[in-house]
Amino acid sequence: MKKIIVITGQTATGKSDLAVSYALKNNAEIISADARQVYTELDNLSGKITHDEMKGVTHHVLSIVDVKTPYSAHQFSIDARRACDDIISRGKNVVLVGGSGFYVRAFLYNGVLSNVEANIPLREKMKLSSLFELQQDLFKKDSTAYARIDIHNRVRVERALEIIESIGVYELPQPSLVYPHEICGVVFESPVVMKDAITKRIERRFGSMVEEMNVLIQKKITKERMETLGLECREIYRHITEKVSKEKTIQILSKEIINYAKRQRTWLNAYVGETHIHTLKETEQLLLGV
Repeated sequence: MKKIIVITGQTATGKSDLAVSYALKNNAEIISADARQVYTELDNLSGKITHDEMKGVTHHVLSIVDVKTPYSAHQFSIDARRACDDIISRGKNVVLVGGSGFYVRAFLYNGVLSNVEANIPLREKMKLSSLFELQQDLFKKDSTAYARIDIHNRVRVERALEIIESIGVYELPQPSLVYPHEICGVVFESPVVMKDAITKRIERRFGSMVEEMNVLIQKKITKERMETLGLECREIYRHITEKVSKEKTIQILSKEIINYAKRQRTWLNAYVGETHIHTLKETEQLLLGV
């Protein structure tokens, strides 16, 4: 089997466009590895690639469930592997692209996901704690898990603590490979470039994110559900319902997404032995020869 090309890395670095360029040049189809882009209603709020930007390349595991429907890394591994096997059976190449590192690992390996059952008493206890308190608890118990998951997603933080409570660690130590692959981690040239790119992207999308959020509010999506759908959903919801100013909201989003991008870089560093970590231009040279 030819190696699957994995394009992951920091948010807002141009991964999606690079994946399309590679797919066009190499007879490939794309599997999206993004925890929020699976939702049909989260186009602008998740920074989803547009139909025009796809340039005719088929994308899988993108806009497949309603925002009210919970979606897990386990379900992603099932859906993504089914898509991958179908693409390969038709003689085409596969590109996996996205910044959700845990989803990437869940697709590439068995043994990443835990079979730990729900701990109802612990879940009830965690309801009494703030997200910040749960984050601090996770950091103390497993700093590696803290660096790898989306710590602003309360459901994921609680699940990580639940797994750690049961087996002592979040990720099993020796997962087994499912697909041979080559990982390309795309990173920013510098912290200054990262801050500028992320802030401008938020400013560019702000109006469309507000429009999208208003539709979700009309659909009676709860505040609690918004909290599980990522930074943009949480803060744009607060902007509308709690009258947080546009300027303050952009400031908060910029700070939090920059911190998220730093954690994405930490995740890449943890797998440096199997990952090419380069800037976008360097990765384009590696994959496209340009």
